[in-house]
Amino acid sequence: VMHRVNLVGPDVRATVRGNDIADGMYVVDGATGTVEGNLILEEPIVVGADSSAEIIGNTLRPADGPPAIHVIWANASVDVIDNTIEGGAPGIFVEHARSARIEGNTITDPSEGIIVIESDAIIRGNTVTNAEDAGIVVEGNGMTAEDNTVQGARVGMVAGVPNGYPPNAPRFDEPSRIIGNTVTDASHFGLLVFDSSPVVSGNSICAGREPIRLEDDASPELGSNGVCGTDG
Repeated sequence: VMHRVNLVGPDVRATVRGNDIADGMYVVDGATGTVEGNLILEEPIVVGADSSAEIIGNTLRPADGPPAIHVIWANASVDVIDNTIEGGAPGIFVEHARSARIEGNTITDPSEGIIVIESDAIIRGNTVTNAEDAGIVVEGNGMTAEDNTVQGARVGMVAGVPNGYPPNAPRFDEPSRIIGNTVTDASHFGLLVFDSSPVVSGNSICAGREPIRLEDDASPELGSNGVCGTDG
């Protein structure tokens, strides 16, 4: 079992593959790393400012606390693909990324499944099951969430606005798009939109209270969505 693995510095280019890692992984300060096929326990994978990372096919079992995969600070570039995340922490949290591809991940029993804030991001084909709070959250512009499945959550999906921007964070003009997703068994709301204007089309949304709820000057562009409310 390896303990904490740190990839630090702009000249670092490394691959970490097929290990058991007890105390997390850090790709920071402009480093480039591939993290593939590892079992990562307790602590997260963290990607820092101006870094580049491919995080592929890992199994993560985080302790309650920080996100299992956390892209923090501005201008990182990441591919987060086909990972399995189990446990009560947030699953994947990406903030102000220069580019992000979040695809084919399976997240079970998190507090929140996937959170992405003001990033050039594709969030596609992920499955979030039994989230304590929200399945998928997009805050800001630039993101496309498509063909994801959320099964069981307090709120299936959320679209909103960020609470401020760090220095040098990228900004995007194109509204976020929520397209072709499936939400089942959301106890409260299937999709909650607050103070933002995403494109919402082609989704199948079923929730206990309201399939789609708009708050705080929300003005989404609503296309054809299939909705149902199990409480009538």
